[in-house]
Amino acid sequence: MDPTMAQALGRIEAAHARLRRDTLLRALRPGLGALELDRSLRDAGLPDDALVRSLFGWHDGVDTDGAVLGDLWLFPGFYPLSLQDALLHAAAFRSHPRRGADWLPVFADGGGDFYVVDLGDGREGAVRRLRNDEWDQPVEFADLADMVRTVATAFDDGVYHVDDEGWLEMDDAAFARLARQLNPGMRHWAEP
Repeated sequence: MDPTMAQALGRIEAAHARLRRDTLLRALRPGLGALELDRSLRDAGLPDDALVRSLFGWHDGVDTDGAVLGDLWLFPGFYPLSLQDALLHAAAFRSHPRRGADWLPVFADGGGDFYVVDLGDGREGAVRRLRNDEWDQPVEFADLADMVRTVATAFDDGVYHVDDEGWLEMDDAAFARLARQLNPGMRHWAEP
C-alpha cells in the first residue's frame, strides 16, 4: 500500500473513531487482496493504478444494507463504494456521453454524483467530481493520494465536524481554502 495513502486513510479512520461515527466504522468492509484487485480491474478492462489498489486494499467500501447513507459518509456527502459497485457504475459510464470510458467511481453520494479516478489517457489517476446534472466534470485532485490527504487534513483541522444532530458536516469556505493550499496546481481550487 502506498505509504502516503495508508497514513492519510489511518488518520481518517481515527477521526471517525474520535467523532464516534460508529455506524461507519462497523460498516467498513475488509480490504481486498492485491491479486483479487488486479484481476477485477483487468477483467473490467481498466488499467492498474497503485492508489486505487491502496484504497480498496484498505477497505472494500461499506456495507450499505439497512443503513442511512449519511451515517456511512467517509467525508461529508460521500461514502466509499465497494469494488463490485464501482465496477458496475464504471461499466454504465462507458455508454454515457458525459462520462469517461476509463473512469472508476470510488465515492458516491447515493443520488448519482461520484468522485471518480480517471484512468484514461492524459489524466491518469486524476480525481474528478462527477455531478449528474452538469456537463463539466472537473478535475479536483491530481490523484487519489492528494484527495485522501486533503480529506484527512480537513478532519485534523476541524473543517469536517459532527453537528448537534449527529450529522457529518463541513465548513465549505474553510475546505476550499484548505484544498487550495494543499493542491496549488489544481485550477478547480484557484480563487475565482
